[in-house]
Amino acid sequence: MPDTRRPTGAQQIAPAVDPGWVDAFVLEARLRDVPGERIGDALAEIDVHCRDSGEPEHVAFGDPVAYARTVAETLPAPRTRWWPHLAPLAAEILGMVTVITAVGETARGGDVTLSWGLVAMLAVVAAGCGLLVRHADRVLGLIVRRPVVAAVTVGAGVTAALVPAALLLRIEAPIAQLPAPAALVAGLLLLATGIGAEVVLGRRGRTADPVVGPREEAAPRRVSMLMPWTVLAWTAIGSVVVAVIGAGSGS
Repeated sequence: MPDTRRPTGAQQIAPAVDPGWVDAFVLEARLRDVPGERIGDALAEIDVHCRDSGEPEHVAFGDPVAYARTVAETLPAPRTRWWPHLAPLAAEILGMVTVITAVGETARGGDVTLSWGLVAMLAVVAAGCGLLVRHADRVLGLIVRRPVVAAVTVGAGVTAALVPAALLLRIEAPIAQLPAPAALVAGLLLLATGIGAEVVLGRRGRTADPVVGPREEAAPRRVSMLMPWTVLAWTAIGSVVVAVIGAGSGS
């Protein structure tokens, strides 16, 4: 049965090359943090060679994974731009925690207490997010090559971050108190700031690095809203839960 799937952008750059070879090459190059423009240039060179010489790609360039590593070694060490990913995520998480806490206190008729335990918990969560973003290429490589090991490792890492975070919340030494409505507004503003920053950076290409061929410009890309919608969904779920619990305890 013929393959009727639409070629990917990378496959369109190298139509004379086997699509499976292209996909394996692009995946490994991505894991090695090779820029999308360089990947496109390499694919174009491979395509020209295969068409002009008549040699198949596996004969001319060998294993796609090994060749991608060779291409990566010719580039200077990548300078990972982690802040476009981390800063919006940190604002979204902080906004989510603030909103949920404020909703719970509003249901109980109390104020939001900013404690050292809450600050320490947020610091642990932010550090965990930073480590994940900083080593995203290694995590992705583990997920692709060894998904079971990746699931166990990521689960252990999340547990290692959440357990101390939950224990830190037991530290009730207060720093300040805020009226619940004011804290709710502040949390919503943080959520809006994080989501807005993620959308703006995505549209400017700060968080996207598409594979493009020589003398091609990257087409406008639709900004992924997966993370913002996920944060909003958990904020809504958490708010409903604490509102019900707070209303029950306040009655």
